[in-house]
Amino acid sequence: MIALVSGRVYEVSESSVIVFVSGLGIEIFVPHPDNFSVGSDVLLHIYEQVKEDGIALFGFLDNNEKDIFELLIKKVSGIGSKTAIAILKHMSIEEVITSVKAGSFKNFLSIPGIGEKTAKRIIVELGGTIENFGKAMLSNNKKIAKNALLSMEYDKDMVDKAIEGIDPDLKVEEIIRECIKRLSNE
Repeated sequence: MIALVSGRVYEVSESSVIVFVSGLGIEIFVPHPDNFSVGSDVLLHIYEQVKEDGIALFGFLDNNEKDIFELLIKKVSGIGSKTAIAILKHMSIEEVITSVKAGSFKNFLSIPGIGEKTAKRIIVELGGTIENFGKAMLSNNKKIAKNALLSMEYDKDMVDKAIEGIDPDLKVEEIIRECIKRLSNE
């Protein structure tokens, strides 16, 4: 089973990236292909889907996003991999968790392929599961932000210094933005 793929982005399409790894071009479906650029190095957490008609790989920049994807396809009847990717394309993992916790099924209605019945099913079927996941994820935000900054080739000691004192309850993107501000002032 494939868990991680590390390589250079060879091609970016509307729904996937091709990552060049040891002479192989591997197509990986991702929620945000616009976050990738040809020629950049990537490390993706992989969900491998095996069906009668073939194997598909789904890639995520962090494990939390992969975990939410897996929860969606395994716990919510009627949600397949394409719909789960569409959810993560239109909503951050924090927005998914907050919506489920608040019972706000309407937040899912703007996503192509999701009607009212499916949106309500997401809320009901993820209810208890997402509560525990959300707590664990929020405590990991600083760790995720740190890994993202290190992947941008910032110096580890400078990142450690920049991330000190930042509120761990901020969203990952907010932590990264604040750290980049602090790092640019160094």
